[in-house]
Amino acid sequence: MEQIGYVHEGGTDGADNPLLNAVAYGLAQLLPIEECEDWPQPLLELLARLELPDIEESTPTPLVVVVGRCPTMAEQAATLLRASELNVECCDTGEQASQALQERSGEVALVVADQQLTGALDGFGLTEELRRSWPGIPVILATAGGPPSRLPPAVTTLPKPWLPLALLIETHRAVQVPSRLSH
Repeated sequence: MEQIGYVHEGGTDGADNPLLNAVAYGLAQLLPIEECEDWPQPLLELLARLELPDIEESTPTPLVVVVGRCPTMAEQAATLLRASELNVECCDTGEQASQALQERSGEVALVVADQQLTGALDGFGLTEELRRSWPGIPVILATAGGPPSRLPPAVTTLPKPWLPLALLIETHRAVQVPSRLSH
């Protein structure tokens, strides 16, 4: 950590430091360099010197429908999933999610829903509708308390308050997204 602070303060260019090269390489793989203008100049120069492999154009990323009654929690989940390169559509109610599924079911790879939703269709009802109409679409259901016994097998429960890492792990397991770090 001291070495990184030293580089940040301009003490060395980091060209011969394998740790800094690895950090720079990892950052370049995860973040577009053009979005990093406010990074320290030595790190930008190090990134510019790296010979990065060309990343092939990938197939479109999976669409995840996030449904929540609390806009803050739903938006936090959506932001987290977008940062992991998933397409996300947010819905406030089970009815909106059902409409989105009717319009885009061929694109939807996963539904992430709260068990408690406003409107007539709660999270349990939404999972049941998915089981009947779109049985191939997995669901992550954020639950308060233990998971009820009446959930279909394609439903993964996530206890509230959910942890960001747990949401990412379950989401990527459900949609089987390869990590960019595996390139």
